[in-house]
Amino acid sequence: MSDPQELHIPEGETVTSTFDLVPVRTLTAAVTPSRTNDVVDPQAAVAALADKTGLDLAKAGTTFTLSKGDKTLKTSSGKFDGVLVAAVGIDTVEASFVYGCGTHTGESVRGVLTTWSSATESGLFKCGIDEELPKAEAEAEALVCGERSST
Repeated sequence: MSDPQELHIPEGETVTSTFDLVPVRTLTAAVTPSRTNDVVDPQAAVAALADKTGLDLAKAGTTFTLSKGDKTLKTSSGKFDGVLVAAVGIDTVEASFVYGCGTHTGESVRGVLTTWSSATESGLFKCGIDEELPKAEAEAEALVCGERSST
């Protein structure tokens, strides 16, 4: 997300604003078995989930980064008075799994797969807006807009 920018644009003027985005967290796609001795093929697990959901999912071991084009958002606006924040988000996918006789003891292998869909979402919103925001924007609003109103 970006830092908040306070803008006061009078009627009849247009201003171009640039928002530099910084990650809030790091996410690495991973397959984590419930028992440490269980053997799991992480790429096969991701492929199976991708086949089941039809989503283009990040491979296990991949760490999400913003592409160069997603690190900056430029926008032009006319009459405006308030604080704007830009946010970029991804749809994370977390799925529990169990599969057959995965070990020599005949026990099932269980665990959790965490990854994301490859499409990013970006948005620009006004702090204090009274409407439901997409997940990434709602998180950014809670993190930076609430901080501004409490100072």
